[in-house]
Amino acid sequence: MLLFAFLCCSCVVQEHITINPNGSGSLELVIDLDPALIQYIVDIGEASGEFESADDAVIFDKTEIRKELLSRPGIAVNKLQVSSIGRLELGISFQNIKQIFAADKVLAQTEIVKFVQGNTKILSFHLDKHNFSQILTLFPLFQTKEFKTLLPQEGESKEDYFDMLDFALDDGAALLKNTTVKFTVTVNGRIIKQSGGVKQNNTVYYSLALERILFLSSPTDYSIHFQ
Repeated sequence: MLLFAFLCCSCVVQEHITINPNGSGSLELVIDLDPALIQYIVDIGEASGEFESADDAVIFDKTEIRKELLSRPGIAVNKLQVSSIGRLELGISFQNIKQIFAADKVLAQTEIVKFVQGNTKILSFHLDKHNFSQILTLFPLFQTKEFKTLLPQEGESKEDYFDMLDFALDDGAALLKNTTVKFTVTVNGRIIKQSGGVKQNNTVYYSLALERILFLSSPTDYSIHFQ
């Protein structure tokens, strides 16, 4: 679920995941979109006919978000609030983090998230250039035409992509280059070791440049071992 944040360049993302020894847990997420990105989405939506007018524009469709989340086994939506066109506050709980991905046949083969139970519990995340686009199928927001146009296309170079961003958004390339995805994972237990991130007590703080995520030259793996 941490991957909600990965396409939100030009915005502020706050994300926190809590994991219990049995694989259950919760996620809290706040997304604040930058006004320039909001205007871009609205303009594209109007031009494509998705929105009748700017006044009718909806970026975070609560009905669709809730429907998609509840289609995953073991998920409960505890909070879903859209206080303005560009702000989403979300809180969910899940019975087992593996089920979220295992329910989808394609996602199950990507090994994006693994949770191993035993005396020592292991939570691991794997991201590569092959499974990144599949991850986005989890979230209706990222399936919209407006967001898809902001993704690098197959075979597109960084230079061409940055040129496209600058055309679509004022200083779009600079926004992306300066954007860092940050998220925290707290485990209900004692952390034995972790790969990546910075550990403080039973929480690991992760930070990753968005540019690196969008142009993965090698797989990225994180893990937390706890008891």
